Amino acid sequence: MTTPGRTFHPSSRAILTIIIIAGLALRLLRLDFQPLWWDEGYSVWFAGNSLGEMIRLTAADIHPPLYYALLHGWSRLLGLAPSSLRLLSVFVSVAAIPLAYLAGRDMASRRAGLIAAALVALNPMAIFYGQEIRMYGLAATLSMAALWLGWRWGQPEARKRLGVGYALSLVAGLYTLYYFALLPIAQILWMLLAARGRWRAWLASLAAAALLYLPWILYAGPQLLDYVSYKVTQDNDTPLSLLPYWGRHLSAFTIGHLEGSLAPLWPWALLLLIVPGIALVLAARSAANDAEDRVRNLHSAMLYLFICLALPLLIGFIQQLQAPFIPDRFERVLLFTAPALWLLLAIGFDALLRESLPAALVSGGLLLLTMVASLYFFYTTPRYSNRDYRPLIENVRRNALPGDSVFMIFPWQTGYFWSYLPADSDLTVLSSPASDWGEPIQSSLDQALNKGAVWFPEHLALGAILESDVEDYLGQHSSQLVNRWYGDETRLTAFAQETGDVGEPSPETPIAWENGVILDDVQLANPAPQPGKDRLFITLNWRGDQPINPADLTYSLWLTDPQGVRWAQRDINPFAHPWPPLPAAEPDWQNQDRIAMNLPIGTPPGDYDLWIALLDAGGNPISLVGGQGEKDAWLTGITIPSPPLPVTDFSAAQYPADEMGDGLRFRGHSLEAESYLTGDDALVEIFWEAENPIPADLFVFVQLLDDSGEVVAGVEGLPVAWYATSQWAPGTILRSLQHLRIPAKLAGGEYRLIAGLFDPQTNERVQWDGQDRLDLGRVKVVERAHSDTPVSPQHPADLILAGGHRLLGYDLAMGEGPGSPVNLTLYWQPGGATDLRYSSFVHLLAADETIVSQSDHEPANGEHPTTSWIAGEIVTDAHTLTRPLADTSASLSLAVGLYDPVTGARLPFVDENGGVIADHITLPLQN
Repeated sequence: MTTPGRTFHPSSRAILTIIIIAGLALRLLRLDFQPLWWDEGYSVWFAGNSLGEMIRLTAADIHPPLYYALLHGWSRLLGLAPSSLRLLSVFVSVAAIPLAYLAGRDMASRRAGLIAAALVALNPMAIFYGQEIRMYGLAATLSMAALWLGWRWGQPEARKRLGVGYALSLVAGLYTLYYFALLPIAQILWMLLAARGRWRAWLASLAAAALLYLPWILYAGPQLLDYVSYKVTQDNDTPLSLLPYWGRHLSAFTIGHLEGSLAPLWPWALLLLIVPGIALVLAARSAANDAEDRVRNLHSAMLYLFICLALPLLIGFIQQLQAPFIPDRFERVLLFTAPALWLLLAIGFDALLRESLPAALVSGGLLLLTMVASLYFFYTTPRYSNRDYRPLIENVRRNALPGDSVFMIFPWQTGYFWSYLPADSDLTVLSSPASDWGEPIQSSLDQALNKGAVWFPEHLALGAILESDVEDYLGQHSSQLVNRWYGDETRLTAFAQETGDVGEPSPETPIAWENGVILDDVQLANPAPQPGKDRLFITLNWRGDQPINPADLTYSLWLTDPQGVRWAQRDINPFAHPWPPLPAAEPDWQNQDRIAMNLPIGTPPGDYDLWIALLDAGGNPISLVGGQGEKDAWLTGITIPSPPLPVTDFSAAQYPADEMGDGLRFRGHSLEAESYLTGDDALVEIFWEAENPIPADLFVFVQLLDDSGEVVAGVEGLPVAWYATSQWAPGTILRSLQHLRIPAKLAGGEYRLIAGLFDPQTNERVQWDGQDRLDLGRVKVVERAHSDTPVSPQHPADLILAGGHRLLGYDLAMGEGPGSPVNLTLYWQPGGATDLRYSSFVHLLAADETIVSQSDHEPANGEHPTTSWIAGEIVTDAHTLTRPLADTSASLSLAVGLYDPVTGARLPFVDENGGVIADHITLPLQN
């Protein structure tokens, strides 16, 4: 018997080519949008080892080694970057498209083959695993090959090469996924039912595949059983009942893993199978009673595909009842059975087209629309955002110094760093040498600390026992450099050993805050550090005379130049973590912090000041004792020596670049954010390198351009106010900080950010590869909400401040008795945006005008900074204070006003002629 249609028809070839190109394009689309997740990290880790080590490691894993071996070879050609590794899955997945055509053509017709190819090309599940760095896409493609070759091998006219190909596809599948063994089991059942005349040939192929697979089973089998037992016990999943188990698989195989708001709708996808399913059943019944070879062949093919779909799902269901494994997107494990469903759907739609074109168009159209909707959410919904290591690794990359190491407990973390770090990074990536704390881990940490800082990404969602041991050891033997959360599962810490001599305690100490916290003294190690080589080490000795909860406090350390510009900052949160055991109720306590600060590469030489502020649980600065509301305390000065240290391996820029311009090199820039609210200051950090001496003192400009090229915001001046470009030493990198104000009235949207240098004497710009500007990309501007709705304050007023701003009145509500809250709402009407970013203050004053409670913040709790004010709008500004415990309400009053938090200067209230009346107003404390 000869199955018709086994040659390529020219029109079929053209259509299939278009389908393959479309499938490839869909798999390449947004290839780097999603971050790596745990299992992908494991894939990178396996592939990054030598082949021998990889085989040893995978023997104790839940998956065999073929995919990892292919990924290993692929990475040697294209590297370990995520997009490069995902290309392997792309091309492997695309290979399933022509295989689907061949299978559909040989089992039914050319049209069925084209439908099958289109279904595979567009299927969201196939595309999902056609992008992921896992073996499931390869397993699906090998399954499609085994289905096709197994079918052909079961036909009377089959040639021996088909048997060889079938055996090889089985071996490859078995070395890719252990569950793949369910497919030949299903094929054996079909052979016994419908292809008994070929049983000897089948057994020969199966025996050959089994012999080729036997060495791996003997080598890895015992370890696999141990791993499965451990995994089932650890995960402790709840098995699914029959209908949800089958329904979730069929739904996922048809329209993929639904993302976002579509996720709960997966059961409805099963309705899409009804019409082609009915057509399939009717075609099978008709074929069963037909004597024609082609029709009987079709009936056998449908039986073959049904068994290859249903039997593995059934065995998988029974297995999960005994040893449940139901992780998120668990349907991937049996993805190799999906090709049987796709081919059945193709045959069903082919039959439907013969019987009823309208029904076929409606049913097919609904399936297509659902696939498109699923793909839209697939391409636009961030997955694993809580576990996205890209910002964490970028932080490490930009701030690590030569000699630094990163220490990981989990292999998938190592895979992340191998994949996301540049290939030329000199950061040492260390994996924990043991799973429990002991001498091997301690020795590894000691060796790393002797070379530089140890960066430690802590995954804290699984108990964190070993993480706590590692962090405690590092905290006892070094200074804490970083302590920052990424999501709610991962905390990045870093520790470095002190270098340099310890200086004398700061003469400004002790420093006391109103909450009873006292900083007894501060000592600096290496008070003349070199950026890019040294770190600033600070020892702080704390005590207190009132009980505190350390988790409720934060303190901030920062370095400013003589103009008050911050060049480095470290926020320690929670307060002094990790603390020794400290009872929150203990009134007298003391503690010592050993803190390290990075000095960013390129920080200019000069004298700087080190400041400190203590913040409460809401992030509000706490006032100092004995001051007039001051919250920032000066600690000491440091000097960065000149000339700057030459830098050969530069990696500090968020957006690296290398452009030449008249003896200068632009090495990149960094931005605090990708979007800004109107009234914000966009901090633009630019890195320059002088190739030759610069004869002129150049100015820098930073501008924001609209789509027509018009300048909508700009700033210019010396790159570094006290360090002119004529002083820059060749071969050294300097960073400049420019604050670009986003105008209050600027329309929301995307704008082009440019920068450059120019001679202020001639206005001639430095040329960069023929351009007089540097393109820094695009930034998004978001307009703040403004309200001009009239208000009716409880206590009307019409008080004018300098600049034409008005206080229209206020609402006042007080609780009963001492210690109760005082809620004050102020209503400001701006005269326009301010140059300075003022804060509003409300002080609760005793009879002698001492402050007993206060509330200071930018208007509307920072939602409406004065730099964003628009003339005529109404700004509602709420404050909450606390009455003292002593009942002195009769002698209390409120002082209200605006002040510059940098200098403390207050914005005065004025009369109609502009004459200054006072720097605040006093309100009586009464409702």
